[in-house]
Amino acid sequence: FKVKAEYSSADMSKPADIAAMVRQAEESFGGVDILINNAGIQFTARTENFPAEKWDAIIAINLSAAFHATKAALPGMIERNFGRIVNIASVHG
Repeated sequence: FKVKAEYSSADMSKPADIAAMVRQAEESFGGVDILINNAGIQFTARTENFPAEKWDAIIAINLSAAFHATKAALPGMIERNFGRIVNIASVHG
């Protein structure tokens, strides 16, 4: 189908990686017209056994990553006067 695709190894828990991923997409494709926020992880345990670092990772990836990706992509969308942002959540959301 002659579709161009690229891979990014961005760690979705790191805002700098997310910003770099959006910049890479903008440079490769001329802009980001559609952003789909769908990164997510899961960990389950009883509250008293739930490691704080797992909680922090879940919040960073399931919640904060969507904010950081939107923040990075939005300026280009505003400049081009076009863009769509789709946020997808799992049953855990």
